[in-house]
Amino acid sequence: MKLALDTDVAIEVIRGRRPHYGEWLQDAEMAGATLHLSTIVVHELMFGAMASARPADHMRLVEQLATRMEIHPWASDDAMEAARIRADLKTAGSAVGAMDVLIAGQAVSQGWTLVTGNVREFIRIPQLDILSWADPAGPLDRRALQGRFPTK
Repeated sequence: MKLALDTDVAIEVIRGRRPHYGEWLQDAEMAGATLHLSTIVVHELMFGAMASARPADHMRLVEQLATRMEIHPWASDDAMEAARIRADLKTAGSAVGAMDVLIAGQAVSQGWTLVTGNVREFIRIPQLDILSWADPAGPLDRRALQGRFPTK
């Protein structure tokens, strides 16, 4: 399985306030999942670290997480998929945040399952495989999440 962390999940893993996030990450690693970070997510993490009260400490934590992942630059195929998703959402009268549509486009293009706590946004993108680690009882996939969140 190819898992990509969304920014909110990466932050939870770094902070360690919800230990089950780190446990699910470790379980995924042990099960042989490949772990990915989009450069868009890396940007968001670095910005948050640089804007914090302790930028050097927070950058070190971002770098520690990043060493466990494969970092992927954004490519033209990712841009095309993000544009397709954005256009489909606009036609449906829905939208997601600008960074989220870029992350979703890359995840779809690369065949990743996006691990996110931001289910309200990403559930609206039917071609995106998502996984939520928010429930300490266990990860929830798209099928388990369907119907819990509005799609518009």
